[in-house]
Amino acid sequence: MRTTGLKKMGLLVVLLVLPKFAMAATATAQALANVIAQLTITKERDLNFGDLVAGSVAVPVPADPSEVRAAKFMVAGQPNAEFNITLPADGSVIMRTAGGGSPETEIGVNTFASLPATRGTIDPAGSAELFVGATSADLLPTQAQGGYTGDFVVEVVYP
Repeated sequence: MRTTGLKKMGLLVVLLVLPKFAMAATATAQALANVIAQLTITKERDLNFGDLVAGSVAVPVPADPSEVRAAKFMVAGQPNAEFNITLPADGSVIMRTAGGGSPETEIGVNTFASLPATRGTIDPAGSAELFVGATSADLLPTQAQGGYTGDFVVEVVYP
């Protein structure tokens, strides 16, 4: 019995001492963040197709700084940072007059393009110009007269 008691005591000593001899390693890391200026976009000028005549073919408006019919936006954010541009998909923007609801009171807007095209850069002062153009759909010979309007969304986001 004495041998069994010594074995138990030896096992207890080994169990108490063993953790002290086990090798452990630790490392410390930092959690870091850099808060930058919020990205904003402001419309300065609407996209304007001008006067259209019933039965006319599609009218393109280029995304060009010299084109006064192109929509113009100001983007503000972190100086020298890049931003991605998302434009409406074809078929998603309709200009309407008199409430719309028929082909004669609706005109589609497609082939959106921007300058810069898909990615822009904020200048050192914290701003950038963004121009947007598109193409109107062909007009029907029976297209209703009147002012047509339709909203579209331009999204900018840091990559």
